[in-house]
Amino acid sequence: MKIVKAHTVTKLLSQHEVEAILNAPHLMRLGFLDENGWPAVAPVWVLYQDGRLFTTVESGSRKTRCFEADDRVYFTIDHSGPEGTFGVRGPARAKVIEDRELAIQLTKQSLQKYLGSEEGPMAEALLKDAEAGETAVVELVPLKWAAWSY
Repeated sequence: MKIVKAHTVTKLLSQHEVEAILNAPHLMRLGFLDENGWPAVAPVWVLYQDGRLFTTVESGSRKTRCFEADDRVYFTIDHSGPEGTFGVRGPARAKVIEDRELAIQLTKQSLQKYLGSEEGPMAEALLKDAEAGETAVVELVPLKWAAWSY
């Protein structure tokens, strides 16, 4: 992972610091072009594994069609609070993966990361969709990791 400064006034973050941001339960905002060529941004849950980012979406959804038509996306994962303002962003290539078992696995990991449990109405609905094969995995391969901390 090659990390660059997102702004000249911030310090260069280490790989450990960037991975801490990626592994915390911060939403990722994922920018892409919609079917009419307009910019769109979707807030999504994200998992970081082996230098790649993963999210799950509804199979056959507008998002999956957009990613299949144009795999260029832009992501940002950031946070602002009493402990400071920090984040990581960059361009990436998106790949839609229709793999039921992988979707179930990543849905369970996302539920633990963001909700702390696989139980409850929302968790049960998301797992039901994944188990029914109605969830696709989107793999993002970042081309650049631009990080900042104020």
